[in-house]
Amino acid sequence: MPEPEGAHIIDGDERFVEQTEDRHEARAARQMTSARETRELISQVGIAALISQDEPSCDAIEKDNPIRHEGYRRLVAAMDCMWCGRQGRSNHAHENEGKGKAMKLDDRRAMPLCVDDMGKSGCHTAFDKYALIDGGRDAHVQLGKAMAAHTRQIIKVTGKWPKNLPLWIEDAKE
Repeated sequence: MPEPEGAHIIDGDERFVEQTEDRHEARAARQMTSARETRELISQVGIAALISQDEPSCDAIEKDNPIRHEGYRRLVAAMDCMWCGRQGRSNHAHENEGKGKAMKLDDRRAMPLCVDDMGKSGCHTAFDKYALIDGGRDAHVQLGKAMAAHTRQIIKVTGKWPKNLPLWIEDAKE
């Protein structure tokens, strides 16, 4: 493909054309080439060959529908750090079980832990790095469950539980 007048193509790759019109033109040309190749492939092997017939290697993981509640998060953040007792520097820290990329935990599964300050790591950072206590991840999962349950209990006992927030399942049984 000849270089368009006034355009700058880097390393012979038209994807890096600087001018907008030329860039759109180059993209359209790539898409047309890809469509032609796909059409040729379908004519050779048939459409059924392009559809995966493989069974999933594991069962689907059922996702929770975590409750997000700004008022509850603010209540937790207003508490003293549950680990060191530091006042006025806590935030709403989720448990470490069930967290992952693009996975949200229920806001009721949290505790107040203090934040980092200049030159000093806070308890929240240590908790997320499994460095708050010995025992690694498993110990921190258990610690997180206990601290989240204690946090919920404190909020309930003090009468601050938000009216529009359902109780945690285990807490509702009490």
